[in-house]
Amino acid sequence: MNMLVITFTVYAMVYNFRTDIVQNDAWFGFRGFKCLRFFTVLSNVYAAIACGIMLFFNAKNIIGDEYDFPLWASVVKFSATAAVSLTFVTVVFFLAPYAVFYGKSYFSLFTNNNFFMHFLSPVLCIASTLIFERSEPLGFKRTVFGVLPAVAYSLVYTPLVIIGEENGGWPDFYGFTFGGNYIITPFVVIGIYAAAFVISVLLVKLKAVFAKKIALELPQNAE
Repeated sequence: MNMLVITFTVYAMVYNFRTDIVQNDAWFGFRGFKCLRFFTVLSNVYAAIACGIMLFFNAKNIIGDEYDFPLWASVVKFSATAAVSLTFVTVVFFLAPYAVFYGKSYFSLFTNNNFFMHFLSPVLCIASTLIFERSEPLGFKRTVFGVLPAVAYSLVYTPLVIIGEENGGWPDFYGFTFGGNYIITPFVVIGIYAAAFVISVLLVKLKAVFAKKIALELPQNAE
């Protein structure tokens, strides 16, 4: 799963830099390095890096016939998983319905490149983190690492959107201001933080549940 996430992300990034594709096929025409404006892209790149770290320890464990992941690596993978989970949830419950409102298909955000970044890679990250990568419990205090990616991105996206594209900023390509209603910006930011926090708490809780279930199913003499 880690290898697949890395592969899909590399493919998606190469796709974003291809010049032989019609411009309208890009997200808002943002090709090349401009694609890095999107939380979707950044969260998936972060996830690929985290999966690369875990893949190293996957290989190390296979070679050494052991099962051990350092806590820091598990925290990085958890943080990246929370980030792509936020991407997935935002698309499913906000951006896809928003697309329908403007006359597009609900599944238009799950086609081509978006299939990997909006759906498949997040699902693989969630499954691998919760079910297959056992580590010591992360604990409630580490949920902050799941919220940090959203906070870091908002500190860039929010002021650049408020500045506006005509003044050297960014357009509100996520539509969070609903056509320039900047007065609701604080509520949107709080809502995003709240969603990131809930996702992080759920991931921590579910990871603990799966770890406990696996431990109960192991033979008593198993290490």
